[in-house]
Amino acid sequence: RLMTIAETTVSFDVDIKEIDVDEPFSKTIFLRLQRSMHLQELLQQISQALLHPSQTLVSSKKTTSEAFDPHISLLYQRLDRKTKDAIAQSLQLPLRRIRFDEIRVVRAPSQFLTQDDVKALQSISAQKLRERII
Repeated sequence: RLMTIAETTVSFDVDIKEIDVDEPFSKTIFLRLQRSMHLQELLQQISQALLHPSQTLVSSKKTTSEAFDPHISLLYQRLDRKTKDAIAQSLQLPLRRIRFDEIRVVRAPSQFLTQDDVKALQSISAQKLRERII
């Protein structure tokens, strides 16, 4: 199913909004990405392909658009807010955009709270998206 999505999806770029920090372990320090039509369409396609109609990739307490918070985690670690802020402020981004050119399925523990959970992450499938023709 992912192969079909990959074959019909052209690679795309997404702008980085900012470096940010948050409380959840999964968002210790992360790149917040600009929401984009491409990302939202990809989320919808993956949801339809992999999940039962009663399931969702986002919290049932929020609508998909409210809960959809595209980001790339840079660090998983328990740190106090002051330390996280200091690290985030010290980072210099070499790029302002990120190219999405692959879909990767990662098996993760249902609770993602510790370094052991990070070690348990396992890539189980990857599919390249179609190349953009410029």
